[in-house]
Amino acid sequence: MNSEQEKSRLLQLYKSSLQAHFEHDARTFLAEYASQWYEIRNAGVRLRTKEEALPAIEQYFQRTHFYDISEIAAPIIHISADASMAWVIGEIHVRASQEGPDKKERNFSFHCAWVSIYEKQEGQWAQVVDAPSFQFQTNDDESSRGAG
Repeated sequence: MNSEQEKSRLLQLYKSSLQAHFEHDARTFLAEYASQWYEIRNAGVRLRTKEEALPAIEQYFQRTHFYDISEIAAPIIHISADASMAWVIGEIHVRASQEGPDKKERNFSFHCAWVSIYEKQEGQWAQVVDAPSFQFQTNDDESSRGAG
């Protein structure tokens, strides 16, 4: 096993996931996920499947225009000694807009940090745990930081 090649592959998955937001491509976003995975969010744990998750992610991507996704720090990637498991920690800031129920576009931004756990399945990395944490900024937060 070449550790650097494995890390490079995980970095490609990470970058592809971020790019999928700009391309409104839910299938590419979900490509790195196992057929089922655990999601840890809002103090809860649930088992998800690609089939169940796809419609909501497609809808989110269709209604959302992403202006900027900036890395706060480079992703941290670790691979187990036997190369059967890995984890990736990411931290980004996102600026976007979304159409509201009144059909008006509303700008929003958020900071997201997460850990994704991967395992090798049939020779490929598959995400088996997703644990994101979000902090949304208000318009006041944005103006005080000089963002637009």
